[in-house]
Amino acid sequence: SLSGVLPSTIGNLSNLNSLYLMHNQLTGPFPESFWNLTGLSGLYLTGNQLGGGQIPAEFGSLQNLRLLYLNSNQFSGTIPPEIGNLSNLQWLILNSNELTGSIPSELGNLSSLNVIYLDHNQLEGAIPIDFCSLPLTHVQFQYNVSLIACALASVRVGGVSENVKMTFLCMGKRRFDPKGVRAREE
Repeated sequence: SLSGVLPSTIGNLSNLNSLYLMHNQLTGPFPESFWNLTGLSGLYLTGNQLGGGQIPAEFGSLQNLRLLYLNSNQFSGTIPPEIGNLSNLQWLILNSNELTGSIPSELGNLSSLNVIYLDHNQLEGAIPIDFCSLPLTHVQFQYNVSLIACALASVRVGGVSENVKMTFLCMGKRRFDPKGVRAREE
């Protein structure tokens, strides 16, 4: 098990393609040199103690990222709209943090996005309408303050896969039941 902060020398790994540091005890901010990892396509930081503040907007500069796992950490504040610059991103996993505010409309620009997990945060407001045109196959939004979506089709919601056209979905402390097309209290 690793603990402490990411070393500043991590930015010297210029050919690094994937970084797996899941389920450790990493803390603190990302070193400035981290943003030199422009070849990074997969970043797996699940289950650490990173954060204590907002997800850095600099993630939007890592243009080769396809898989971004920042779940089960201590990130708070809003989701940076710069993440919407990641045109190759296929998986965005930000669940189980302390994120607040609304989902930035810029995330609707993620034309390659297949999977998005934002559940178990404190998000609220409307899910951007542009999500309807994304090639989403797995979506988890449950256990937030109150999220409202319309017209998501053929997605996997909260672990249940169904071809359902949702015309309205409120994901506060509710669980979507695609069989009965209703939300029920948890």
